Amino acid sequence: MKFGFDLFEINYAAPGDLDAVDKEIKNLENIWGLREEWDRKYQNQIKHIKFKEVDFDMLENHAADYIWRLGEFSKETHIRKWDVVTAFKTSLENFKAVIPLIFSLREKHMRERHW
Repeated sequence: MKFGFDLFEINYAAPGDLDAVDKEIKNLENIWGLREEWDRKYQNQIKHIKFKEVDFDMLENHAADYIWRLGEFSKETHIRKWDVVTAFKTSLENFKAVIPLIFSLREKHMRERHW
């Protein structure tokens, strides 16, 4: 908002509500930016890893990093309740939960190939 007032050289003191809205918009931009970053990383890197070459520690670390970063953006209680935050967190937790299954499948596949 301040940019528009500055552009037209208008002296205006923004009420606290507008400051709060600007802060909420920034929070949403940060969270959606993080989600877009994860989606790009998944689409461009993680999704294309060959089954034999999966680095489980790397996958676990990526998911944990994004969960931590999401938590940093959503420290305020009301933000944690936003649908975008809960859906993204659930998606990351589901991803982490699948990692041991992928590990087991790969181990089973490797054992069967050696028989």
